[in-house]
Amino acid sequence: YPPLMAIIAVGIGRWIPTLRLSSRTVPTWPLLIVFAALASGLLYFLKWSMSSPIVLKTLVGGVATLTLLSRLCSSRRLDGRWLVASAAALVVAVFCRQLDIAGRFSGPDAWAQGHALWHILTALSLGCVYAFYRSEKTAVHD
Repeated sequence: YPPLMAIIAVGIGRWIPTLRLSSRTVPTWPLLIVFAALASGLLYFLKWSMSSPIVLKTLVGGVATLTLLSRLCSSRRLDGRWLVASAAALVVAVFCRQLDIAGRFSGPDAWAQGHALWHILTALSLGCVYAFYRSEKTAVHD
């Protein structure tokens, strides 16, 4: 959950980079770091009392919403190919996970394990989201 929380904090920080407190303007990134750390800690302690699929779907939905908003509504250009790659890796990860849960992926002594591939592919998906945010360029107006 912490990598998803960090990506959500980055997405929120893009939309709300500063807060106006009376006569001062303060950056939001320190608050977002604290938010991501506290939320990750809470999820760690509450993990076993919560529905993992619901939490995971909610966090992935948050990442998807923020990245799509950034792609579609930003005055800056972001390379959408990274989002396509991220979505593809996530779809394959879910497919591997579901096959593994159903016992149809591989035997327990096989070199390729569905759960391990789930982690590798979800990490790849998050890496693609990171690359998406790093691809930001100022829009050029002709």
